[in-house]
Amino acid sequence: MGLEPDRIFQQFRQSPNGLTCKAWRERAAHNLAIARLYLSSKLVAIAILEALASGSEQRLPLTAWFGPLEQPTSWEERFAANQTCQVSQSLVEQQVTQIAEHGRTRPCHFDLVKSPFAAFLMRFLGFEQIKQLRLQAEALFSQQISSEQFLEQVPHLERLVTL
Repeated sequence: MGLEPDRIFQQFRQSPNGLTCKAWRERAAHNLAIARLYLSSKLVAIAILEALASGSEQRLPLTAWFGPLEQPTSWEERFAANQTCQVSQSLVEQQVTQIAEHGRTRPCHFDLVKSPFAAFLMRFLGFEQIKQLRLQAEALFSQQISSEQFLEQVPHLERLVTL
């Protein structure tokens, strides 16, 4: 279930015409695929941070993990320098990586324009692993599994936390 292109664009009395409606639906399907994969990547990144933070003895602010957010170049460069070579296979994966690395076209008040940690995970883990971890992230946030159980599912965790 969820949001589908047929629910976004519908015809009434053959308006819009069939070709136009088909093109709109195809574009909507592509945009929805990008949004789902991007949000899955962000959710996994947040889940990893949450699980690591909840496992620490003391509550640490985000700046303890990444440095000051006002100066993002330091942590952006840190993740960029440690990229591994998980190659994006599809156009959607390439576009999601591009958005995470270079930013959305417009800023928003509730998130950073770029997502360097999510971009790093896209290259470090690959999208297949991110898709699998998304289900585990949902279980973590719904308290069906513990932080430790979630982190056990993250491949190469020891390498990830020592970057």
